[in-house]
Amino acid sequence: VYALRLPQRSPMILATRKGVYRHRQERVVPYETPGAQSRLTGVFYCLHEDGERRLWAGGEPGLVRVDSSGAASTIPRSQIRNAAVVALIEGTQGQIWFGTSAGEVYRVDPKSGRLGGAELVWALPEAVTALHEDYEGNLWVGTAGSGVHRLKRRQLRWAPFPEPIGETA
Repeated sequence: VYALRLPQRSPMILATRKGVYRHRQERVVPYETPGAQSRLTGVFYCLHEDGERRLWAGGEPGLVRVDSSGAASTIPRSQIRNAAVVALIEGTQGQIWFGTSAGEVYRVDPKSGRLGGAELVWALPEAVTALHEDYEGNLWVGTAGSGVHRLKRRQLRWAPFPEPIGETA
């Protein structure tokens, strides 16, 4: 299990090396909806339920969004430099930020009604391992080797944190 999510009034959701699953009545069963079954197989690393109760799942297949009716949309890894989605959050303005194993950070506006337009915001030298948006709207990005970086929202520019934090190997 790579990630767990406990949505409001719903069974726990798990991201695993074999796909996305639900914990229901003391059993783990595949996450099945009419439009999402085939899209939620493979290795998934991260999960998020947004303010509209849509499930977002990131992994080796790319980024998958399942809306409340069960319909699914995908940004395949072929559209994101053939990289896996390994980190995922919802920003304060409702945008979805995701990071990839290739070190790229993307932004998606879910209000557009379609999932196809992921905007590449920045490319870093190592895989993105963590994302966090602070109360000022700055996006913090943890990497697998160059520490923590910060995107200052007001200046719209990236800056490495004064010194890398944590392991750099």
